[in-house]
Amino acid sequence: EKFKDTLNDDIDTPAAVAVFHELLKSKVPDSEKLQTIYKMDEVLGLSLENASSLETELKPDQFPVDLKDLYTKRLAARTNKDFPLSDQLRKEIEKLGYKVIDTKDGIQIYKY
Repeated sequence: EKFKDTLNDDIDTPAAVAVFHELLKSKVPDSEKLQTIYKMDEVLGLSLENASSLETELKPDQFPVDLKDLYTKRLAARTNKDFPLSDQLRKEIEKLGYKVIDTKDGIQIYKY
């Protein structure tokens, strides 16, 4: 909101960049920071979401134990068509700083 307000104030880009910097230094979880940055980028037009250097795809054998457990449970929930549980597990995975992409072949996990 603060970001939008600064840009709406005669396109005060320096103040908007300062808000961006405040976000980066804040204690907001990284996954929330990234989503907020993507929203800011919709205004700035930098196409940050397409920058491959921001994310690294992980394979199941690279998962830490906590992620592996959530991944296994989510895969089972999707197989059983338990979509509310699958959505809940997605949120838990995202809180750990990962991006979840569902494909016809399974689940892809990216580290921010």
